[in-house]
Amino acid sequence: MLQFMTAIGRKCSVVNLDPANDHTSYTSALDVRDLITLDEVMEAENLGPNGGILYALEELEHNFEWLEEGLSKLGGQYKGRCKQIQASRR
Repeated sequence: MLQFMTAIGRKCSVVNLDPANDHTSYTSALDVRDLITLDEVMEAENLGPNGGILYALEELEHNFEWLEEGLSKLGGQYKGRCKQIQASRR
């Protein structure tokens, strides 16, 4: 998608929200693995892969401000979407 968007002259930022996605051929502008990784969770909490992913995503939910700050650094078009997501969580 990044290659396509770049080819047609559109701005695009890749955001990785998968804590288990450790083999990519592209650079993410924002990566959940900067907050938490699957390996860290599995080791610290003695969880398997499925439990580790659920735990990591719950950690992301508890640190939503981290995501919002990261997206706001990418550009204004993401800021409104974060507010919509926050409102729907309430």
